[in-house]
Amino acid sequence: MEKYLRAYTETVEPFGSRSKLTNRLLRSFKIKSYFAACLTLTTNMQGAVLDDQAPSQMLNKILKPNARALPSPKEKTMILMVDVQNEKAVPEDVRKRAIHVKADINPKYPDLRKKMGRFGYSYKLLSMYANQAKVIITSRIHVGLPAAAMGVPVIFVSSASGWLPGGKQKVGRVEGLLDVFHCVEPESGKNWTFDNLTGVIPPNPGNHLADRYRASFWHVLKKTHFYADTARLFGMVPLQRLGLANVDVDVQDTFHFLLNRSELNWQTQRAIEHVFFFHPNSQVFVHSNDIIQSDLEIFVESGYNLVVRKYDVDSLKRDAFDNAPFKGMIDNQILTPFLLLWKYGGGIYVSKNTMVYKEIPMSLRHGMVLEEDGAAAMMYFDKYSVDIFAMTLRNQEQEKDPSLSWKFPVLSKNDTLKCVEEEAWALEGLDTSLAVSLHPSTYADLGVIKIDSVCYKVVEEPCIYLDEIHWEF
Repeated sequence: MEKYLRAYTETVEPFGSRSKLTNRLLRSFKIKSYFAACLTLTTNMQGAVLDDQAPSQMLNKILKPNARALPSPKEKTMILMVDVQNEKAVPEDVRKRAIHVKADINPKYPDLRKKMGRFGYSYKLLSMYANQAKVIITSRIHVGLPAAAMGVPVIFVSSASGWLPGGKQKVGRVEGLLDVFHCVEPESGKNWTFDNLTGVIPPNPGNHLADRYRASFWHVLKKTHFYADTARLFGMVPLQRLGLANVDVDVQDTFHFLLNRSELNWQTQRAIEHVFFFHPNSQVFVHSNDIIQSDLEIFVESGYNLVVRKYDVDSLKRDAFDNAPFKGMIDNQILTPFLLLWKYGGGIYVSKNTMVYKEIPMSLRHGMVLEEDGAAAMMYFDKYSVDIFAMTLRNQEQEKDPSLSWKFPVLSKNDTLKCVEEEAWALEGLDTSLAVSLHPSTYADLGVIKIDSVCYKVVEEPCIYLDEIHWEF
């Protein structure tokens, strides 16, 4: 099928692979693909309420799910164990208090031989995860993934050498998927660390990862009206991000872009994606007078906090000139970003061709990095900061005095071309850089990126909408 598969990716779209093993295999044949994880990460059965019958009977009435019209929430206390391969890895006290069920349908289940009967069983199982389970302990990825998608903490009990339900673990069928869960694997030293589960269960450690995969799935699914209409009908969009519970107070949480409609392209979208990739719980402001919120709706639909805000340069000038020594400044490429940070502050300004490349700490010093033409690649100042004035008047000095600013690579036109096209070209200091700024016009004109180039690592890997690839072999 190699010829057909390659033709499909060149004329329709790349393949989303459920495992990293599959992704490597396809790429070894130069077939365009990306690791997508599993579609079950889009599951949402909140509101699919079970009645008060014992859950082990699995004969409960089905109520219509609606993620936007949830019933009064009950405190969930159920410890649910589903097909745990090595139950001895779970403390005896927990095992005794848990409800034990199986993903496989009991032969005595009504309507077992009817398709809708089997669907009904799955529906009730999923609604139990969503509405009753405080925590789920399992060795099945297709129990863990939909449960995690609904915000339920999952403790995945794996085996270093044995089989999981559905097949052998070590052949690679779960590679990349287990990163979403809490994992217990005694054979490799990952022992039980959750006491007796009577307290608060920490959220799944891979929630931000799951959110990115869910966002990418939605990016694909919304192109087909049947899936898009269904998701909206049942209140599943905008997605409710799982990672909102995974808070890191030590990283920056506010970012600013200054854009106009002519600058809306895939390159600009990637720059915004990079911010949310490394700072998923941040708020991103896009300052523009001709872009509207719906132009960037994919971010909002994916559950990210993006706001489009109009601005008035004259008003910003008057506010700044009345309060600070901006009077000596002339209109230039760096003035408006300065004025925006002066007015709104409390965040980082990022240019459309600057790729954030790692988590930026809250302890970052005030400062800026300039592009070749003097425009701002990135700036950080608090609202009404006096440092803004000092930096404005000492642009030349900051180039001489490293203590005045932090640095990251700002590529020239030639280096940007090498970054895109030459696989042997290397970028010194990349692994420790906060960001990389590409040459503006060269990056804007970019078509595709070589997969083994530095630019692939910088631009295409730290992204959210994986299905929209801009690389070639």
